Amino acid sequence: MIDSKCNFGELCVSVPNGADVIIGQSIYLTVSLQAEEEIINSIGDIEIIPSIDFFTVKKIKNWAIDEGNVSGSKIFILTINKDLKTETLVTYNVHARSISNPEQDVPGILPLIVNYTTKQFNINPIILNSSPNEYIQPPQSDNPVGTGKIYVTYHGKITDFYNRPLKNTQVIVLSTTSGKLYPYDKALVRIGTEPVNGSESQIIPVNNQNDREFFTVNSDNNGNIKFRIYPKANANGRVDFNTRILSIGGENYSASIYIFNAENDTLFGLPVPEILGLQDGDKLEKIPGKNEFYVKINPYDNYIVTDSLIFFIQNEITNEIKQLEPISRLDDISSLDAYRFHFKYNVLPLKQPVNIYYIVAPKNGNARYSDKSTVVYIGEQGDHPIRDQDRIYDKVKVYSSFVTLPIKVYSESDDIYNIMYEIYESDGVNLDTISHKRKYGQSAKGVVGLYVVIMGTNEKDSKKLPPLGSQGKLTVRVETETSRNTHNSYSFQLPSTPDPGRSTGYCVVNIPYCDVNRAGPSFTQGAGVVVFEYYIEENDGSRKYSKKWRTKIDTVLPNQSDDDPDGCDPLPDNSSYF
Repeated sequence: MIDSKCNFGELCVSVPNGADVIIGQSIYLTVSLQAEEEIINSIGDIEIIPSIDFFTVKKIKNWAIDEGNVSGSKIFILTINKDLKTETLVTYNVHARSISNPEQDVPGILPLIVNYTTKQFNINPIILNSSPNEYIQPPQSDNPVGTGKIYVTYHGKITDFYNRPLKNTQVIVLSTTSGKLYPYDKALVRIGTEPVNGSESQIIPVNNQNDREFFTVNSDNNGNIKFRIYPKANANGRVDFNTRILSIGGENYSASIYIFNAENDTLFGLPVPEILGLQDGDKLEKIPGKNEFYVKINPYDNYIVTDSLIFFIQNEITNEIKQLEPISRLDDISSLDAYRFHFKYNVLPLKQPVNIYYIVAPKNGNARYSDKSTVVYIGEQGDHPIRDQDRIYDKVKVYSSFVTLPIKVYSESDDIYNIMYEIYESDGVNLDTISHKRKYGQSAKGVVGLYVVIMGTNEKDSKKLPPLGSQGKLTVRVETETSRNTHNSYSFQLPSTPDPGRSTGYCVVNIPYCDVNRAGPSFTQGAGVVVFEYYIEENDGSRKYSKKWRTKIDTVLPNQSDDDPDGCDPLPDNSSYF
């Protein structure tokens, strides 16, 4: 197959002029030519002549004319002398020899002069990572390289001993198992280039030497290695890839591709996955401060170290199936029944039932499917973090019942408005603070005792204020045994747009008089304390918390009897609070 970068009527090599080569490297070199049929038929051989004894040349495949008689190729192994110094320029000439006169070049085909520069190699594995994922559903129809829509892109980087990128350097990518890449018409997958500048992916030919199936890719000018894997229609299986530089070190595992249906109709599957912390009713609560949940599986029959596990969730409402990353290679089967598999909470829809299951993807053979475990993710349930250092948002602002709406939240701290109406932590909350709107002799239900302001911002990088539009809950804790209510929560939502001329906006939460009255000091506990804090609900069910606003509180009427509700509902028994 002729490289699309080759010009018609000109000799072409698979490792181009100007490439970096590694001292001691062997290069699997294809020399090709596309020309008029008359010229192609007049070629008897392709010859490589080194300008100096910089490398050895070995023929792998003879000159062969492709179907159509307008192109042909020959394959060599070029081995760079291991005694050369770095930055040595090595040169060779390529000749198309005449079939009638082997000492002469074919008329019209100029010799090709090729120069490479030697480099010292940093002998480390060449890691190839897939993007976005190594798992892919089998295509149901033809999926050719170039126009097919179902593929996985792999990428990596190759650098020299000094961590500088190697340009146009050849890397060998091998299948660890035969029959996956070769022959072309029976292969599980096809290999293609990663297009640049809007061009189509081109087929990368697969070779076979001593039952090793492999293909070659060259790095770009920045040392990047990229290629695509296109599964064939209705393919089913797994391919593991190793990479190597010929004659430099050994092979290293680099990547895999998993091509399996995400679901099948197995009636009795492998044991269900077990989810750590799953509660009655299949509920899974997020652990504060943790981003992942943990899963284990029980050992299954005939499991081996080369197995891989692919986990999925299936939404019971929409029936949508989603893969959970990462894919897990077993490797160590001694700890198979530990909670060794972990996934991000944010892959689980909030408060919707899903089924979690896994596929065992063997190195060879068909996949095996587990039965399904039902989970309902309910997010975080606590109203405060485990550690105070996890509180990131600014404290609330608190205003007395004397304030008139709308509250002037942007007044300076020494403004008379704030001096009169804003309550600071050093001030404390007393009966006068909460009772301005209270009419004695009438019911106090519905009367506002305090106003709490929560600020938000539209600045994406802000660490101190939550995003505008966020929802959450404000929690008020009254730490005194005389209070009617020791703990209350109030839902709120910040506006979606900022205030005019500002990047911030705010919402006001009304605190009922009856939620903060009758809170005073006690003989056993001393002065009462009131604490305001809030949290913001994140889309993944996690919560982000504010810092605490805390002050003393004494809202008991003078000589108030123990059974006086002060216009509110009858007092509950709080004797068990402390």
